[in-house]
Amino acid sequence: MHRDKRRASRPAGSSTRRQKVYAAWIAGATLVMLGTGLLMWFTHLTPIQWRTSATFVHDWLALTIGIVLAGHIGMALGDPEARRGLRTGEVSEEWAEREHPLWRP
Repeated sequence: MHRDKRRASRPAGSSTRRQKVYAAWIAGATLVMLGTGLLMWFTHLTPIQWRTSATFVHDWLALTIGIVLAGHIGMALGDPEARRGLRTGEVSEEWAEREHPLWRP
């Protein structure tokens, strides 16, 4: 059986808008952490002002990532049905209708 590739056949994607924003933010934060980390690691390549600025950005972004990650884990702990769905790939019909009404059975 082949998958129907028309857009009308899939009214809802597998990810919510919040998940996509979170993934994009984490990807961007990872690149910034890598860049600032490299500036701090290779001290002979840049002037002291750049390294000081990189340290400032790196430290505050690390703190922000930690807070956002703690919130992400807190949300996951608050929804056991979603965690079960991540582990097994199945959720109850009631949960799917409540959380993702555009999903098809």
